[in-house]
Amino acid sequence: MPPSRPLLNRFSLRRQTSFERLAHYERLMLSSLSTPYEVYMMPILLDGVSYNINTFETIPPEPAPADFCEYPLVLVHGFGGGLGVFVKNIDPLSAKYKVIALDVLGCGKSCRPRFPTEPEAAEDLLVEALEAWRAAMGIEKMILLGHSFGGYQTTAYALRYPQYIKHLILADPWGFPLRPENPVLSMPLWLRVMSNVLRPFSPLALLRAFGPLGPRVFEHIRPDLKEKFADKLDQARLIYYYLYHLNALRPSAELAFQTLTHPYGWAKLPLITRAPAIDPEVPITFIYAHHSSMDNRMGGVLKLLRPGSRVDVNIIPHTTHHVYCDDSRQFNDHVIRVADFLEPRITYV
Repeated sequence: MPPSRPLLNRFSLRRQTSFERLAHYERLMLSSLSTPYEVYMMPILLDGVSYNINTFETIPPEPAPADFCEYPLVLVHGFGGGLGVFVKNIDPLSAKYKVIALDVLGCGKSCRPRFPTEPEAAEDLLVEALEAWRAAMGIEKMILLGHSFGGYQTTAYALRYPQYIKHLILADPWGFPLRPENPVLSMPLWLRVMSNVLRPFSPLALLRAFGPLGPRVFEHIRPDLKEKFADKLDQARLIYYYLYHLNALRPSAELAFQTLTHPYGWAKLPLITRAPAIDPEVPITFIYAHHSSMDNRMGGVLKLLRPGSRVDVNIIPHTTHHVYCDDSRQFNDHVIRVADFLEPRITYV
């Protein structure tokens, strides 16, 4: 007998969503791009099971500019996101890189398997899915960028498959700090109460519970999001419909995140104790938000724990956790600057 749905989902208003509706809003998000691109499903095979990974890829100019980077830039979104959230970054970055983005296994339009309920096994599936996707794409070496939970996944990937990474970029990554002995002491009372009430439910169950009212509720809770995307999207409210349909489908990687998380948001498998073991030849760039619940001290700590290896730490002022869209200009500049650190290309005269 299949496991029952999470409790709050059983009492949800009727959800009006589908992969087709998600694809519609994804197309609207990407329609603001001026860079030529294609979106397709990349099939991968894991332990004899086939999955499809929703993939976005820019079409580089021909001939490529002399300073065009020879390594593709792969963008990995965070919790509750999808490849469309990078819409403010793709055009500027595509002047320097071939930009590839994907919906992580269990997210967006990608297949949504049932994840293991053990943290190590859940992480393993995410990492192996990313590696199977890389192999299927034929990428020999990449600049790998992960935001938030995507930063956790890309760091875990770098621990296992450093040979495929030319540079690792971590944008306000989740999952680095150790859990404090008394984590609740530093939390406001309202947050402790809310966390305890919602603990039995899957993380985004409340959004699904509002059914077709979800986008409007989302806009009421996060009115700032339309401001972040207003300069890129013709209809700024589109972001709420895209995010709603990303997360109104059956939860999958969302439950993997829950498996990997202690109450109040700390990782069960913290990266700060593991990331120092990443191959010292892999340079790492942190791009932190100034105002965020992510601990921006972790970049400096990792720098101390990796003597002799390149670790750069950047903090963009006046930004929150979604640093890539809060100040996309500075964020894009930091990402473009990474190409200047790479070994020189052969040029022809």
